[in-house]
Amino acid sequence: MQYVIYKRFKDTALCGPVNLKATLPCWESEGIIFYEGKPLCFAASENALCHFARDDDGKGLLRGKLIGDIKRRLAKRDGDYQKRWDKVWADKLCAKFKRKEYADFWIWNKAFHDAEIGELEYVAELIGLEVRR
Repeated sequence: MQYVIYKRFKDTALCGPVNLKATLPCWESEGIIFYEGKPLCFAASENALCHFARDDDGKGLLRGKLIGDIKRRLAKRDGDYQKRWDKVWADKLCAKFKRKEYADFWIWNKAFHDAEIGELEYVAELIGLEVRR
C-alpha cells in the first residue's frame, strides 16, 4: 500500500534517526512502512498514525490534513468541547472508528486513519469544521 508523510517525521525510526519532510511518498510491505528502502515504523504504530496517511487513491495529503484537523478540533477545550464529543459518541459512522477495547474513552482506530475522504469530511462537518470541496 502507498503512503505519504503528511506531517514531518523527525524521530528514531526502525532504521535509525530520520528527519523526513511532509509530502514524501512511502510504501508498506508486511506491516512496515518504508522510505527509499529503509524501514521507518510499523504501519499500525503511533508514529504511523501521527505522520503517515494512506495514499493509494492519491489523496493522502488531504486525508492527513482532515485527520489532523479533526483531532485538533476535538482537543480544543472551549465551551463546545463536550458538545462536539457528544456528537461523535452518538454517531453511527464514527462508532466504526473507535477502538472497541476502550469502553469509557475514545481512541481513534486504524480504520479512521485509513478512512475514505468522504467519511472524514462527514466527521469534520459533524464537529463543526468547514470542509472545502
